[in-house]
Amino acid sequence: MMQIQLEDLEYQRRAIAAVVGVLESLFSLVSAASSVATGRWMDRIGPRKPMLMSALAIVPGAALAFVWHDLAALFVVSIVVGTFQNVFLVGTLQMLGRLGGPADRVHNFSVFTMANAAAMLAGPLLAGFSIDWLGYPATFLLLGLVPLVPALVLALDWLAFPRPTAAREPAQRAASSGSQPGASGTRSSAL
Repeated sequence: MMQIQLEDLEYQRRAIAAVVGVLESLFSLVSAASSVATGRWMDRIGPRKPMLMSALAIVPGAALAFVWHDLAALFVVSIVVGTFQNVFLVGTLQMLGRLGGPADRVHNFSVFTMANAAAMLAGPLLAGFSIDWLGYPATFLLLGLVPLVPALVLALDWLAFPRPTAAREPAQRAASSGSQPGASGTRSSAL
């Protein structure tokens, strides 16, 4: 009987590890398939609106685990939060690449990388303490409210966003060729 129980415990331990692995992979599943399309979309319209939409979509996505206390909720949370976190990241990286001139890019990406590293240290640490003090549901609610800060910044237009690439390309091509956008010999639509 003890052997069966031990085997059952070993199976449960492996099953729990497998579930965690699946949850982690779901976080990036849709993101991996949609990153190129997301980048092209942001090239056309700029990163501000997709970033705002993503921040607002993460809030109910993460807060779902506050109201739905089941393992199935974590699967949905992983997909929703992972997808929209990636859309926000693509917008952030695109904005960083467009801010300033080529000489500013190294500084912009260095600051972003250091801030990201600090967040990767502080985030799990604060989440762990929150789980110990408040429990899992309240921590999910708290983490779900964090994206309201960037959503507020984006909604109030507190950041100066560069123009979308598609809007800049015809003017840049016309300036470099000395002709008007859409004139013969130039392509007037962005790819």
